Amino acid sequence: MELPYNWKNDENEELPINKLEGELSSATGEILGLHTDVTEDAEAEGLAKVIISGNTSATRGGGIGSNGTVNTGEKKVISIKVNKTWKYDNPETRPTSIIVELYRVNKEDPANPIYIGQETMTEADDWSISFKNLPKIDENDELYQYTIKEKGAEGYSVKMSGNQTSGFKLVNVPGIILTVEKKWNGESANQVEIKLLADGATKEKVTLTEADQWKHSFENLPKFDANDGHEIVYTVEETALSGYTSEISGDAANGYIVTNTKTITPPSPTPETPPTPSPRPNRPSTPTPSTPTPSNPTPSTPPTPTVAGESRPTPTPDSSEVSENEVNPELVPQVLGESRPVADNKRDTPTGDSSKLLLWAGFFGLSVLGLAYYGLKRTVKR
Repeated sequence: MELPYNWKNDENEELPINKLEGELSSATGEILGLHTDVTEDAEAEGLAKVIISGNTSATRGGGIGSNGTVNTGEKKVISIKVNKTWKYDNPETRPTSIIVELYRVNKEDPANPIYIGQETMTEADDWSISFKNLPKIDENDELYQYTIKEKGAEGYSVKMSGNQTSGFKLVNVPGIILTVEKKWNGESANQVEIKLLADGATKEKVTLTEADQWKHSFENLPKFDANDGHEIVYTVEETALSGYTSEISGDAANGYIVTNTKTITPPSPTPETPPTPSPRPNRPSTPTPSTPTPSNPTPSTPPTPTVAGESRPTPTPDSSEVSENEVNPELVPQVLGESRPVADNKRDTPTGDSSKLLLWAGFFGLSVLGLAYYGLKRTVKR
């Protein structure tokens, strides 16, 4: 690959490409001192098309062509034209000159083209220049590809079109710089993508990270459309970021601020288990009123008259008399508002009435024994 030498003068100023050719007058002693920062080595020597050594003469001295004509073959070079146009601006505020840089495409690293040189265009030149005597092909007879960049048009945006064969065209319109800044509420992500929209259409994309302080400037944006001159409306959008909400504030003149807020997802509610109803409290039991014992004393059984010498059966008390001690259910008091069974009036504790019955049973037994003794005695007498 042929390397550019970027020749410089004695003041160490880089010379424009078109200043590298001309004529010097030996009569006036003109001198052009040139140098380059390229180191002389085997690679540089290998790039030389012609190497002449040992060329001396007793009358003319040594030098290329001093002793005749040297033919090096056909020189394959090209020229590239560049024209500039200004639009929608104030001519009085235009720059007086613009620098145009020439680059050659680097096949091994297309992202970093090789700088060849520069030229300056002015209004006196009708904003037009030509890069001349540029190598057309490389050592493998493949065409070189050239491109250009504009330098020094502050406050303007440039639109480039064309190619090295037909020439390049530069259109300058007033430009703006649009800034965008990212802010976070809560935890930040690693990076975000911001889209620049011109009249609603995506024009550029940029990735913001903490390394660049979450800021970016879109520079040299045309303020007006180069075709019809309308003012372009610039906005920004953020590529959706999972887990965040986005809010955009600001405008093109003052810059945009994109604020992201971390979305907090509330935990899924755990269904509450309904409380187990407590058992119905037992209603306090209503005490059962005790059945009053009739105060009527048990009627005493009259003594059975006995006849001497005669055995008679002991009379059994009439059942109607005994039933008087039984409780009549209709006479048992009832509790209002609640129907409850009445417990039987049974008592284990002996009462005074029971003790009288035992007494009468004792008398009855003695009577029987007396009658038995009396009967036995009469039998003996007979």
